[in-house]
Amino acid sequence: MLKSLHIRNYILIRELEISFSDGLNVITGETGAGKSILLGAIALLAGKRAESDVLFDTDKKCVLEGHFNCKNLNLESFFEENELDFENTGIIRREIGTNGKSRAFINDTPVNLSVLKAFSERMLNIHSQHESLLIAGSVFQLNTIDSFAGNQELLQQYKDRYHFWQKISKELATLKDENQRINSDLDYYNFLFEELEAANISKEDYEELDQEHKWLLNAGKINEALSMSVFELTESEQDILSRLKRIEQELSSCGDFHDEIKELSERISQAQIEISDIADSLQSLASKSDFSEARLTEVSERLDEYNRLMHKHKVNEIEDLIEAKIKIEGHLTASTDLDEKIARLEAEKAAGYEKVKAEAEKLHQKRKSASSQFEKELKNIIAELGMPDAEFLIELAESDEYSADGKDKLRFLFNANKGGKVQALSQVASGGEISRVMLAIKSMIAERRILPTIIFDEIDSGVSGKMAAKMGNILKRMASSRQILAVTHLPQIAARGLKHIHVIKDNLGQKALTQMLILNEAERIEEIAKMLGDENTSENAREMAKELLRD
Repeated sequence: MLKSLHIRNYILIRELEISFSDGLNVITGETGAGKSILLGAIALLAGKRAESDVLFDTDKKCVLEGHFNCKNLNLESFFEENELDFENTGIIRREIGTNGKSRAFINDTPVNLSVLKAFSERMLNIHSQHESLLIAGSVFQLNTIDSFAGNQELLQQYKDRYHFWQKISKELATLKDENQRINSDLDYYNFLFEELEAANISKEDYEELDQEHKWLLNAGKINEALSMSVFELTESEQDILSRLKRIEQELSSCGDFHDEIKELSERISQAQIEISDIADSLQSLASKSDFSEARLTEVSERLDEYNRLMHKHKVNEIEDLIEAKIKIEGHLTASTDLDEKIARLEAEKAAGYEKVKAEAEKLHQKRKSASSQFEKELKNIIAELGMPDAEFLIELAESDEYSADGKDKLRFLFNANKGGKVQALSQVASGGEISRVMLAIKSMIAERRILPTIIFDEIDSGVSGKMAAKMGNILKRMASSRQILAVTHLPQIAARGLKHIHVIKDNLGQKALTQMLILNEAERIEEIAKMLGDENTSENAREMAKELLRD
């Protein structure tokens, strides 16, 4: 339960400390006094996103702090999972800076909003005036039946299976689109690959052909150069080798007289050996340099094939042509791999569908079973709220398609008058009737959930007189096992509270201020008398107020 609330520098509140009791806490005040400010502060503690325009003094930060009794709520595991220190009193703090940025803390440990929301969902439920508008929506109605049936765990299990199935389905669709695109080009890729494969391309082959082509094109010049070189080295009257031989002999004869001459003689001897080897190599090349027109044609055609393929694949180097072949082969391999992956995902999708189908059927059966009990209990409560002849039915139908909530389509059907035709709740229920149905729903759900605090923002909208007193009785009954905070304009409900908080706006200063007062017995009598509509607070109104407080 919410034990206390500290508010500093928030909208119209400079600083405020307010405590709450077990049971029913009623909050009253004139329209515009600031009751919504109190609920807004609690909503921020529950994880609502902060706005930058909530500062009373724009030069100072806003601080909101709520103290919650966590004892006997089995919250230890939640604190442990989120690495928080567990205390019997849990302290939530929100700070909103002058720059609009906010921070959240649980027991002085910084937390993100998702953790804050998860904690607050275990501590309180806020019924806003907006929520009464949602009662006609299919999402609210389905969630209501699931809460009544205790389907939370089963629904989460279904959602996990459904989202996995959807994920696989989307991945499969993407792969099929990709496969279709690849397959549309597959014949062309096969043709390109087979053409390159038949060409038997390689870097070594290309380089050898290129060199041979240059040789064949210049065979005459090469042969002439080789022949002349061999002749000059070994065959002329004064060939180079013979002349070197004579030089080496002359120097050798003087080698014993001078070490440097001996060394030079040896170097010339080595040069003879090297030049002789060169001459042999030149002779060998010359013997192979015969020109062949047929071979030139063959090499030229082979190089033309290489150049044609490079032009076709828009590359200039043999390395790039080889890389193009590798990429084409990769496309062909990818197609095979993709087929295998698609087959595997098809099997996973089929298995996932069966699991979704099975979980959805479990949900349907539980919802079907809960619906009849829900109808019975709700009719009993709204009869107590002055609608004994009202009809309330739940229309539950199975859809052909699955959604994140199962395959059920659910509608609340209602008619407040005896013998009337039931129709969609939003079409036939007045504002007051919707308020009573909503209160009945909240009281039924509360009985089935461990929820320490429920907050009602004008659940009594559109209700007055005896019906207000009956709503007050139900709120009081709900408050026997949990804390209820109820914002109300009705004296019949205000009189049922164990604690009465009155909200006032002070307009005397330069800036309006909202204040909250905890009323004592005498002050409650005066306030309830005013709420009864007696501006002058007559003795008659006071007696009526006392009577309401005694009931």
